[in-house]
Order: sequence, then structure tokens, then C-alpha cells
Amino acid sequence: MFLFSQSLYAETSLYGKVTDLETGYGIPTVAITCSNGEQTQTSPFGEYYFDDLGYGLYSFTFSKPGYATQTFDNVIVGDNQVLNVQMSPPCTALNIVTDEFPPASVGKSYNPAIEINCKTEPLQFEIISGDLPPGLSLDSENGNITGIPTQDGSYSFSIGVTDALENYAEKGFMIVVTRELAFITPEELPVATRGQNYLFNIEAENGTIPYQFNCIAGSLPKGLFLSKNGQIGGGSDIHELFEDNLPENWEYGGDVLPSISNEQRLQFSNLGQNQTSFVQLNCHTTGNASISFDFGVVNQSNTSDIMTFTIDQIEQGQFSNNQSDSFDLEGLAEGIHDFQWTFIKQSSASFYSAAWIDNVVIQGMNSVPTEIGTSYFTIRVTDNEGRTVKKNFRISVMDPLRIDTPPLPNGIVGHPYEQQLYATGGQEPYQWHLFFGRPPAGIQLETDTGRLVGTPQETAYGTLVFAVVDAHGRMTYMDSIFKVVEPLEMISEKMPEGRIGEEYSESIMMSGGIHPLSFTCADPLPSGLVLNDQTGIIYGTPNRMGFYNFNVTVKDQKLPTPQFVNRTLSIRISNKLIIISSAILPKVQKILK
Repeated sequence: MFLFSQSLYAETSLYGKVTDLETGYGIPTVAITCSNGEQTQTSPFGEYYFDDLGYGLYSFTFSKPGYATQTFDNVIVGDNQVLNVQMSPPCTALNIVTDEFPPASVGKSYNPAIEINCKTEPLQFEIISGDLPPGLSLDSENGNITGIPTQDGSYSFSIGVTDALENYAEKGFMIVVTRELAFITPEELPVATRGQNYLFNIEAENGTIPYQFNCIAGSLPKGLFLSKNGQIGGGSDIHELFEDNLPENWEYGGDVLPSISNEQRLQFSNLGQNQTSFVQLNCHTTGNASISFDFGVVNQSNTSDIMTFTIDQIEQGQFSNNQSDSFDLEGLAEGIHDFQWTFIKQSSASFYSAAWIDNVVIQGMNSVPTEIGTSYFTIRVTDNEGRTVKKNFRISVMDPLRIDTPPLPNGIVGHPYEQQLYATGGQEPYQWHLFFGRPPAGIQLETDTGRLVGTPQETAYGTLVFAVVDAHGRMTYMDSIFKVVEPLEMISEKMPEGRIGEEYSESIMMSGGIHPLSFTCADPLPSGLVLNDQTGIIYGTPNRMGFYNFNVTVKDQKLPTPQFVNRTLSIRISNKLIIISSAILPKVQKILK
């Protein structure tokens, strides 16, 4: 007789109870085998225990004639560990065990089998009521439903089965047929820009909603993440359940790389003494973001083998001593963060220890690609009925599109003009457009080349806004002042005559050009006169008579190359005008006499 006391339980490594699934009563004499070779069986009340197994992961098999054998893998064994098991009752009568059929898709082969309990072959199957979906049929001998559905919808029916002993069973079913689950989104996703937020939704159709999306191969561009709802970027969330291979956008390192366990957790294990294993994730979060995850640490020795969690190299949590719990942290600041989980094994290699994380959720993500290039990856979509389909995608990340053209050179009426506009980033070829403003008559913008060319026929001064569009439809703008003037000309051919001792002030007459002008004289002016190099006025009081020639050069402010005009001018300086006649005219003198 088995009598288990609570004090005994406290010393065992694993204990529990095996019960009948239908009655709930304990099942006696159930054989239980541990993966290390140890065996035991249940008491008359269905209780069992294993003693001194040692900390670690084990598999246990429960079997008894008349019951379905059950095996439990990767069971964590520690102090007071409990594993209760329910077993299906022995077979007593013909019965249809299958509870439901999987969903079907239009145009896709369908072939589920029906499971029968306590049967005496041969069996005979038939549709008792209702109808199978069009395109499907029931095999009367083995009960398989086969074919290719041709019409979507929900179809209810009942199947009856008779065995060789004339035992009969019947059960109702429903098969839901939908059109085949498929992606709507094309293979090439919209181009992303380095350093700028990205937002796009992967879309699917048919099947049954809601859908769940996972990246199962390759990796998205660094800084971008896929949410379970198919959203890439924006205010997306990361929800990683480690259901497949190690996520590609996570970084792994240490002496021993982590792996995905049978329980679909990210696990740190198989480390030697003083070895480490870590996983790291870099991402850009919005303000007040949060992170949560489940974790566990199994430690067979008394040495503290520790898993630490850090954000930006600052410790946020330390877990050890057979802990298993959840961790939550809110209020993360906006910016790029480095999340890292590190497991350090300090104990001897002869002692088992491991750690794991799962169900990592980061809410409040900004998806900002950080590196240019093209990334290739595979996304799998799963509908509510478990149907899946996968597709390859790619995203190209490019530098921001911008116009690098310097300020526009000034134009001259009647002179040919050509200026090349330049753009960088994005994807060539570019298309150029005049978004705002009107160039002067005779000037036009070439759409394909980005050249502003022609011969201006009129003066102009105003702002032109240019737009460039790359091959992916991205657009950017640049505004620039465009000025067209008449050619710089010197109107003056010679300067007015001056006289000795009299104040002189005359301007060199100009037209056209871009002011202010500057004047230089290469030759000496008449003594007493000077040239104002900003106004072009020759002024002063000449003190020597003569005829003087001098060369004047005038320069304007035209960009990028000023206009120059050069001409030789002359000034005659005469003596003062002296009246040598009598102060009284002759006729007046005669009258006075």
C-alpha cells in the first residue's frame, strides 16, 4: 500500500497523480518511466513520486493497458515539482473519436482521415444527413474525405460507421471551405529611407481572419520590425514567441549561442563553467514605450548561475536560483535602445543549469532603417484555422532624396544660359519638374536631364521651386532665386569738359548688369580729380589743363561670373573763362558821353 506524506513530498524531486479523464478517479498501477532509466508506478490512488532525480530536464512516459500512452518531454525537475496527468479511459464500445475536420480551401487537395475507437474491421462509412462540400467525397471503407473543394462555404453533415459486429456509431461534423489563403502584397515593398520612419502593412486574403504574420527566414532591414498584424514600421509592437528559428533581426553571441527549445523558448544551455551566452536587440522606441517578457532559470548547484537583463548597458534585472516569472518595465525614453539578456554559468560543468526567455513584447516601436541596401526575407501568414502560406519579399533602403544644386547663376538677356540641376539619394532615373514660378521667356527645364537651358529674352527676378521625383515616386524640392538682367554696357564715350579751379562731378553712365557695380581706372586722371569706385563718379577740382585719356573697367555682381566692361574715356580740362572786355559796353559809353 502506498501512503505519501507531505513531508515526503518535500524531499522528492517530482511527484503527482494520474487520473481517469472521464471519472476523475486515480488510476492504479500506471507504469511511469523517466528518461534517465528510473521507473515507478502509481499507488492504488493514482499517486507517484521520483526521488533524487537531480535538477534538470527529463522526459516521462505514462502507460497502462487500455489507456493511451502519454509522454511528456523537457519537464523541469526541482524541489516540490508537481506533474499531474490525465489518461483516456479504456475502450469499451465503437465510437467516432474525431471531433472536427480541418478547414479546406477551394482548389486545394483535401484528405483528412477519420479516427474510430474500439473497431472490428471491416468498417462501412456513409453520409447520414447533410452534404459534403462540392468536390469532396467520403470513402465508404476507410472513412477518408477526399477531393478538391470547388465552392467556399460552411457544410454540415453526419457520418455513420458500422463495424463487422454490426456495432454502429454516428457523429455530426462541419467543414468550412474558404478560398485559398494568399498574400495580396507584391514581392517588392515600398522603398524605405535611411533615418526616416517607415510604415507599411503586409496584406493577405481569403482563409479566416484574424491573420498572424511571422518572418520565418531572412531578415528585415536593420531598424525595421514586423508586428503580428502584418505592420512593418510606424508605432508597431514587437511580440516574439520564438516559434520558429532564431529571429534574424536579433543578435546572438557568447561562448555558446542560444537556441530554440522544444517548448519554443529562447534557451541558454549547454554552457561550461564561466561561460556566457547572450542575445541582443537594438530598436528605436517612441516615448513612454514598454517591455515585458517571461523568463526562467534552472540551477542544479548551489552556485548562483545568473541571467541579467540590461537596457543600454544598465542592469534592469537579475534572475537566478530556479526563478520562473514575468518581467515588466514601462516609461522607456524615446530613442535607440540596446536590450540584452546574458546568462553566466559560474558552476561546474557537471551541474546542470540553464535559462530561457519567451513572450517578449516591446510596445511603442519606431521603425527607422539605419543602413542602406536591399534586404530579402520570407513572411508566413497563418489564418484563424491554422492554414499557412509564405512568400518572399524585399525592401530597399536608400539615402534621402535631395537636390544638391547651388544657387542658380544669373542670366543675361540674349546670351545662352545652361545650368545643370543635381540630385542625390533615392533611385535613378530622376524626373525634374518646375513646381512653382515661371522662368523668363526663352528658358525651359528639361524633365529627363534636369538642365535649365535656353536664351532668355527678357529680364526677370523671382523664386523658382524645382521638384525631383525618383524611380520609386519619392519627391523633394528646392527653391532658388533666378535673376536675368540686360547686358552690362557703358553708355559714356567721353566725359564732359572741366575747367581749372572749378569743381567737377560727373558720372560714368552705365546700363544693365547686376548692381552694385565697381569701377577701376588703370590710368591717371587729370590732376585734382578722383574716381569713386562704387558710384562711378569722377569728382574734384582740376588744377592743370590738358586732354586726358584713361581706361575704365566696370564689374557687376553677376553670379557665378561677373560681367566686365572696359573702355577708354577722355576729359578735356580747359583754362578758366576770363572776360577781357570793358565792363561798359561801347554803345553805353557813347550815350554817357
